[in-house]
Amino acid sequence: SDEATAVEAFCDAGDSLQTDIDELADVDVVSEGTNGLEERFSTIEAHLDQLRESGLDVASEEISALESAMDAFGAALDSLGDDISVEGAQTASAALTGVVTASSGVLDKLSSTCD
Repeated sequence: SDEATAVEAFCDAGDSLQTDIDELADVDVVSEGTNGLEERFSTIEAHLDQLRESGLDVASEEISALESAMDAFGAALDSLGDDISVEGAQTASAALTGVVTASSGVLDKLSSTCD
């Protein structure tokens, strides 16, 4: 059925999001630079789009909160540029913490919806 397909798409995107968040937390900024953060950022955004596009009205508030956290993180990454300052790194770190915190709400909803 269409609903079963939507649940499957939602859960698949959620599994990918979990992996993305785990990988984001493991980025070695010293060796990978901001490129590593930007790559993970793009991947997370794509999986958030897939969650929203699944057609399920599940975790919509949590997904919106994560999207807002991702917007703040994206702005922090943009402001870092190539010359990373202590202040910029602190802002990016705080924004990253916001992403991880907001993602826990989405992942909690996923665990109650997906097997």
